[in-house]
Amino acid sequence: MAQPRFTRDQLIDRLSPLSSKLGITCKSIEDDCGVYVMPFRKDNTTVGDIVHGGAILSLADCAATGAAWSMVEQPERHRGLTIDLSLSFMSAARGQDLTATARVVRRGGTICFCEVDVHDNDSNLVARAQVTYKLTREPTPAEAMGKVFVGKSVTEQAAILAELERTGAALYRAFAEQTDDDAARRQLEESAVREEENAATLDQLSWPQTGRDIP
Repeated sequence: MAQPRFTRDQLIDRLSPLSSKLGITCKSIEDDCGVYVMPFRKDNTTVGDIVHGGAILSLADCAATGAAWSMVEQPERHRGLTIDLSLSFMSAARGQDLTATARVVRRGGTICFCEVDVHDNDSNLVARAQVTYKLTREPTPAEAMGKVFVGKSVTEQAAILAELERTGAALYRAFAEQTDDDAARRQLEESAVREEENAATLDQLSWPQTGRDIP
């Protein structure tokens, strides 16, 4: 079953320290869309009441990030980063809060292409950005373990598995030493013995020199 996606509050919590320093907040998150607001602050300006271009770029990047993450399932197993960003300034932002609306226009296997429009309170278009964001899913322990066996012969796979069994046995014994529950300790020690027996069985087996490898 699919895991829940990020909630609005969770996406707010994932704001970078820089975004938080700029006062950026998440206004809304929907599928493939994120709306973020940056309040006007004197320390976000460049000259007079003109909002600094770097602050506007950060707002656009933050909104694109939210839109990219909005459709991610099992977010705890993903990592993301902006890999390309281009921004065009349409007009000066003077003394007003700014709102960035980001939409994912194309979502690939790992790459999201986003468009971001930044408006002021009078609905004037201040900037438009194109953002490319990469999302990478970390493999499960089972998937990572499976890669250890890929491309190996049956003999090599058996040797690897035997070593894993011995490692498992050592872990079971370590767990047994940490528990004060006698019944649990016995079960863990029995599990360690089974792991060692499995390893011994694999060590003793003779594999044909040719034949189909285990996928």
